[in-house]
Order: sequence, then C-alpha cells, then structure tokens
Amino acid sequence: MSEDFNYEQDFFSAARDGYKKLSENEQQSLKSFVESTILDSGAFANQQGKEDLYKTSFGICLSRIMGIEKNCEATTKYLRKQADGEGLDYIFISALSRAWRFYSQDSLEIGSYSKIAEKLEYNRCSDGLWNQASNTAFGSIYGTYLAILSYQNLNQEIPDEGKISKGLSNLKSDDSVFGTDKGAKDGSTPATAMATMLLNYVEDPYDFCVSWLLKQQHSDGGFLAVSQMPFSDVQSTVYAAQALKYAAPDELKKIKGSVESFLMSMKKENGFTGHCKDSNTDIENTYFALAGLGMIA
Repeated sequence: MSEDFNYEQDFFSAARDGYKKLSENEQQSLKSFVESTILDSGAFANQQGKEDLYKTSFGICLSRIMGIEKNCEATTKYLRKQADGEGLDYIFISALSRAWRFYSQDSLEIGSYSKIAEKLEYNRCSDGLWNQASNTAFGSIYGTYLAILSYQNLNQEIPDEGKISKGLSNLKSDDSVFGTDKGAKDGSTPATAMATMLLNYVEDPYDFCVSWLLKQQHSDGGFLAVSQMPFSDVQSTVYAAQALKYAAPDELKKIKGSVESFLMSMKKENGFTGHCKDSNTDIENTYFALAGLGMIA
C-alpha cells in the first residue's frame, strides 16, 4: 500500500494554496461568506439554513484555512453531541471523521476515534469494499474512497486492507473504467478519478483511467461528470485534477490554464457555485474550487 498517499491532507493543503492565490478582497469576501453560514449552535448551515454535519465538515476545513474563530467553542460542542456516530448514516460518519481530524484526540472521550471507525465497517461488503448505501452486496468506488479517507482522518488502520485491490477489479463499468456502482454501463469522471487514486493507493495499474479522464475535459476547461453531460461541474473537475496530479502530473500541467479559467468562472461574490446552471453558492463547492485552484498551482 502507498503509505504517503493521504486524501484529506492533500485536499486541505491544495485548498489552502488555492485561497492564497486569490486577491485580498476576494479572500475577505469568501471569509465573510463562510462566517455567515456558522449558526449559533456551532454547526454550519446548508442552503436551507439548517444545521448540517456534512456541510459542517467542509466549513471547519475552510475556517482553518481562513483563520475564522467565530463560535469555535460551540462548534466543538456540536461535534461532541454526535458522540461516536451511533445512528448516523455512512456519509455523516465520514463527515464526522473529517471534522474531528482538526482536533486533538483529547477533545473526545478515550477510544472515540476507534469507535467512529468501527461504524465504517457496518457498510463493508462481501467483496471487501465499502458502499455508501446500507445492506448492499457489492462496494462502490465512492464508498471505498470515503472509507479510506475516513480511516486516515481517524489515524486508524484499515481492517483487511489486502481485499481492496481484488474488489476494485470487479467494479469496472462496461466501457472499462468506473461508474457509480457495479455493473454500470458508462464510466463517470468522479468515480474514475477516485478509482485512479484508490488504484494508486493499492499500487495497481491506472494508466487506462488517465487516458479516459483526459477525454472528459469540456471546451469550457472543466470536466464532465459523464460523457453525456452538456456542461462541466466543479466537483468532477477537482476530482479529475487530484487524480491527474498523482497519476499524470505532466498532463495536468498542459491543461492547468483552462482548468483555472473554468473554476474561476464559477466564483461569485460570496463563494463558488457547482456548475454554470447553478446560481447558489455553498461552502462545499467553495472548498472544492479552492482545492482545485491549489492543485494546479
């Protein structure tokens, strides 16, 4: 296994670098936007203005990057209320691990990190992978990506790590890359990008993923989620950039100008939107966009 491959640290470092690339005025407007999403409870709000643990995990990342200290104690209390994640869906277990990554272990009860990690195994499938959906026979690329990221965030060893490689080989889509689930007809950019990083992690070949990913770049500079999409989106673009950064850095250098232009075109006064048809900014897409800008620095 590739011991120096840490998903969250790479993403966070890239987002910090991306933030530094912005002008002082742009930085301040983003900081004000992020601060505006912090509720009195310490949680960060979703687009409906409600507490959202998933969004909070990205808000905490942005707060660390931007030096935001608003309601810090309340945020810690909010996270403690989640305890070790009992009863939370898989996506929120992953979000909890992302959030706690920025706190010392003494912020939690002894053993809480390992207890949170145990919840990930509830979604472990018979093929040795993980699926974000419960009670499924086969794992998914996204579920497995989140599992490894979460174990790393919690500084926990991954059980039966050797099963991952074989499981990945059985998840290819009909067009020989990776789609959303086992048996998918067509590959998707996020899934194939994540698979590239997972294959890199288990030290398996991934060149076939790189060539397919490069073909998914749209004329606007971003990357399509699937080949049939008429426009790019931020998250597909950033996942592709992260995969190429590891798997084909020279290829990423060739397209970094067009990628940067696309990402900056998604910037509004108060954050980044997800795609050209989206008029709403949020902290998740803002975090992704900043990471993308940092990855092509």
